[in-house]
Amino acid sequence: MRQQNKILLLLIPLIVLPILALGWASYTRLMEDAHRQSREQMTNLLEQIRFHTESQLRTARANASLFASSELIERFVQSRLSTELQIELAPVILDTLFNYQLAYPEYYEIRIVAPEGKEQLRSTLGDIGNVTFDESSTPYFLEARNHLHHLFQKPGQ
Repeated sequence: MRQQNKILLLLIPLIVLPILALGWASYTRLMEDAHRQSREQMTNLLEQIRFHTESQLRTARANASLFASSELIERFVQSRLSTELQIELAPVILDTLFNYQLAYPEYYEIRIVAPEGKEQLRSTLGDIGNVTFDESSTPYFLEARNHLHHLFQKPGQ
């Protein structure tokens, strides 16, 4: 075998093996960096989602307290036996609820439901069909009824 071929056979592994090792090390490092960046991005995104969700919950709680402290709504709810007073108050309350919905469009439907589960008033944004007038057997109503201590009341009560 010629001297030139022997040198070539000796140099090829000396060149190729370090290149392969460097390529593997670079690939491993790039994958670790990509995983680290993905974890950081997911952590940041989850933190933003948590912050946004907590903010929406605070707003919803504040609005629920606002609804619960409305003298007008309280008069309407307490006047269940007086049909005349309900008829008189209903348009004013519906206008009030609609204004809440304009301020908070995520409330596409607001309903006032009597303790026995019958819908008394309903305000919607857009054309939303009413699924049921009687909520007494729905899971949401039953859960709310079982956890009355979580319901919102007027401040000071």
